[in-house]
Amino acid sequence: MAGHSSGTSPSTAEFKAQLEGPILSIPTVYTADFRVDHEAIRTMIARGLSAGVKVVALTAGNGQYDRLTYDEIWELTRVTIEAVNGRALTITATGP
Repeated sequence: MAGHSSGTSPSTAEFKAQLEGPILSIPTVYTADFRVDHEAIRTMIARGLSAGVKVVALTAGNGQYDRLTYDEIWELTRVTIEAVNGRALTITATGP
């Protein structure tokens, strides 16, 4: 089981079982005009998944949440979950 596309969280045992293999920790990528580059993030996730990534992590450290608005964090989380589409365990934080 790669992930839960139904929007439910795995049990503790399922989570531990899925927490293995390469982990892609996503940095926030910006366009030339300093907007969050959602397309670059989608590409990064697609490449990671095709290379065998089993876990995608979007967290405050690499996510640079201290530089983003709440709406930007929300959108970045949405884009990440949609791009993974249940193909890997997805870990996201929701704010600074």
